[in-house]
Order: sequence, then structure tokens, then C-alpha cells
Amino acid sequence: MSATWTLLDLAGDVVLLLWGMHMVHNGIMRAYGADLRRVLGRMLGNRVRAMLAGAGLTVLLQSSTATSLMAASFAGQGALDLVPGLAIMLGANLGTTLVVQILSFDVSKVVPLFLIAGFAAFKHGTKRGGRDLGRIGLGLGMMLLALHLLGIALEPAAAAPALRELLASLTGDPVLDLVLAAVLTWATHSSVAVVLLVSQLAMSGTLPPAASLAFVLGANLGSTVPALLSAGQDRVAQRLPLGNMLIRLAGCILALPFLSTLARLLGTLAADPARLVADFHTAFNLLLAIASVFFLDPLGRLLTRLLPAKAKASDPAMPLFLDYAALDTPHLALANATREVLRVAETVETMLRAAQDALLAPNSAGAAKLSGMGKTVDRLLEAVKAYVAHIGEDAMNEDDARRRFKMLAFIVSLGHATDVVERGLATSGFRKLRGDIVLPPVEAEAVTSLFGLLLDNLRLALSTLISGDERGARALLDAKRRFNEREHALATQHLASLRNSNPASGLDASALYLAVLRDLKQIDSHLAAVAYPLPEAESRQSATESTEACP
Repeated sequence: MSATWTLLDLAGDVVLLLWGMHMVHNGIMRAYGADLRRVLGRMLGNRVRAMLAGAGLTVLLQSSTATSLMAASFAGQGALDLVPGLAIMLGANLGTTLVVQILSFDVSKVVPLFLIAGFAAFKHGTKRGGRDLGRIGLGLGMMLLALHLLGIALEPAAAAPALRELLASLTGDPVLDLVLAAVLTWATHSSVAVVLLVSQLAMSGTLPPAASLAFVLGANLGSTVPALLSAGQDRVAQRLPLGNMLIRLAGCILALPFLSTLARLLGTLAADPARLVADFHTAFNLLLAIASVFFLDPLGRLLTRLLPAKAKASDPAMPLFLDYAALDTPHLALANATREVLRVAETVETMLRAAQDALLAPNSAGAAKLSGMGKTVDRLLEAVKAYVAHIGEDAMNEDDARRRFKMLAFIVSLGHATDVVERGLATSGFRKLRGDIVLPPVEAEAVTSLFGLLLDNLRLALSTLISGDERGARALLDAKRRFNEREHALATQHLASLRNSNPASGLDASALYLAVLRDLKQIDSHLAAVAYPLPEAESRQSATESTEACP
């Protein structure tokens, strides 16, 4: 029973450590996620700077997985080549060693300070970022407290024969040790937590030095599995995590035969077993990074040959940019959703041009194309809406929440606009073909001008969605007002011309013309809906800041 209780204590302390790391990561991403992403983007000039950027971000985020997701997002946008991406992965591995080095020291005395300061900031923080700083403080306090409790829980392990016999039977083979650590790291998604646990086991005497080093190798190898699995069937997305795995696997194969020798050598330099584990973890990743950085070009070529890009899917309704591995990182997920919405908007623009062609060009096949495009847009918008709805809210800051709201609102509005194109303009196009209706030159020119204004407003709506700029929103609202005025003037002018002409002639063309004006106005109103949430949100934020500034 003593061994059972010890294992339960260890499990609880490890969970506390993982939750603390989760809070630190979420707090930093909510407060500084966009800034960190911009910093990473500026550091991609060469492999050395990319490696330093990967190390720095991993130290801040306490997670090499988060850094890998950022690198994957740049690679998906075509802004990151494979070689700099592999350098970022090497830097992320180095960053984990720095975290382990910092946390391997006894800093239990500052645990109350982090917990108290974090709780005060989270509970009483009013301005933007205050609660996120509180999350970071609480997370650091929990991590340090978990490490302190791990040390206490492992003290009885030396006097628990059953536990020692169990670990002895599991740690006799270095290959088995490596596999066990890799599986544990994959299950926890944190090599830092596993290495810190191994250091505590080594310090208590439960793990012999050679077995401890084997566990460190397994933790390094296991940390590559989640990123590889999250890449799914996308061969291009698999290149970075597979390259990282191959590099670490090569390092593990080279180090395994010499673990006993390395344990004796490092033991002469560091008498503390916990320090031995941390130093070996650092030395392994540092030497591996130095040795690998010169072979990234041939490795990149090998990965490209092994994982060639698949041909684009023939189904136009298949999403291309919705990476579900990024859902826990809101600003990356929103960037993916924005790219997919831009792709949908291109299809909507094509639909509008086909509708214009169906209405104005003789014997046009534009109306026949619209029905298929409408189904494509509907399926894509449903996929984007489901993706945005599943973005993790725990790591979402105010800007991310506002962007998500605007994104969902625009998706709904774009779907309504597509329905008008498909059921309104397409129907008008078929009426023209069936009745051989020809719009008079004046009306045809007016329709052409309105289509031009509508396409301009579509691009302005997309720009407003991407930038989130209040000036762009107000410009879009002004453009909508001008469009409505133009449509009203054209309709009034046409009705006046009807009163001065023979009412029995041209009624079919007149009805078609007025229906088109009405549909174009309705589409423009849906597109302009993206401008409404932003000024209201900005006004609420300004009012809040003014209230806080009052004594």
C-alpha cells in the first residue's frame, strides 16, 4: 500500500506540474501571443537567428509544441522554408533545456511570492493583461510547488521495497527505459515535466544514473511524437516534425551505447544526481544542435523527396488551411480561418462575375455555373464556422475573442450574400435566357457600375476583417451608404422613365432590372455587416478606459 500511495502522490504532483505549465503558456499567449509571432517572423532570415528565436520562445512558453505550431503556421503560409523551420525546431529543443536548468535549482522559497502575486493580479486585475499576468504568476507558483512536492513524495521511495523492485525491473534495459520515457512524454505532451520527474527520481536514489540518462533520451524522442501526429495526412506538414524526430533519433542511437560511461564522467563533474540529469539534457541537445545545423540542407532535400506534396484536391469544397492542431493557439487558428475565408471570398467574387456575365452577355453560360459554386461556398463556410467555434477559449484574450466574433458574423453574412447571388441573380440570369430579355444600354451600364462598386466593397470588407481597423470599418459603412444612394437614384430614374414611356413595352426587362438592383443592394448590405461589431466594440472599450481613468 505504501508504494500505491507513493505512486498516487507522484501522479498528483505531476498533474499539478503540467497544469502550472498550461497556465503559464496560456497567460503568455493571451497577453503577448501576437507580439511573439511577429518576433518569430522577423527572426527567420537565417538558421542561426531562427534557432535563437525557437529557443527564446520555448523558454517563454514553457512548451516546444507551441513553438512548433507557430513554425508550422508560417510554413503553411509559405513564409517559412524547411531549413529555417528545422533550425527553429533545434532551438525549441535547446529552449527546453534552459527551462529544465532553471527549474532544477531549489527555488521553493519563492513559491508563496508567485502564488500571492499571481492571485492578486488575476483577482483584482482590471486593465488588459493584468489577469493574464496573474495566470503566469499562478502557473509558475504551481510548477515550483509541484517540484517541491515531488521531492517530498519521493523521499519514502528509498524505504519502499515494492516500488524500488518495480522500478528496478523496469530500468534494467536502457532501450526499455528510452521507450517508457518516450511513451510517458507523448502522453503528457511535455518533455520538461518528464525530465524534471526523472531528476527528482534520480535525486531520491530511486533511479540509477545510467537509467536516468536513458529516460532523458526517451523524453527528447517522445516530445517529437505529438507534433508528427497532429500533422495528419498532410505530407508537407509532416516534414518539420519528422525531421526533428530523425535528428533526435540519431542522437539517441549514438548516445545509447555510452550511457554508463557518460554517467560516470558527468558524475565526476556533478555529484548531485538531479544536476547530472539536467546537465546531460543540456549537453545532449546542445551537441545535437551544433552537429545538425550543418546538415539541415541535405536533410531538407531528403524530407522533400520522402514526403512530396500531394496534388491539390479536386474537390473545391475541401478546406485547405484549417489546421486542427492549432485550435489551442487562438491567434494561429484565427489566422488559418482568415485564410480560408479569403479563399471563400475569391469564389464569391467569381460567382458575382459569372452573374454579371449571365445578365449582360448574350448567350452566356454564367448562370449555369452559379449553382455549383453556391454549394461549394456553403460547404466551405460550414467547415470554417465549425472550426472557429472550436477554437480554445482558455488561451483567448480580448482581441482574439473580438476577432472570433467578427469572423463568425462575417461567415454568416457571407453565406446570406451567397444565397442572394444563387437564388436571386442566378434566377434573374435564367429568366433572361428563357425569355430572351435584353437590358437596354442605359440599364446595362448601370448594372455594370453597381457590380463594380459591389466588388470593391467586397475587397474592402475583407480588408476590414483582416486588419480590424476602425477606419476601415467606417470606410466600409461610407461605401455602403454611397452604394445605397446610387441604387436608389438608379431605381428612381428608371421608374420615372417608365412613366414617360409606353407602359406596355419593356415590362419584362424593367422587372429584371429592378430585381437585379434589389439583389445587389441586399448583397452589399450583407458584406458591410462586418463593419458593425468593430465600432461598437471600440466605443465600449473607450468608455471603459474613460471610466477607469476617473477618480
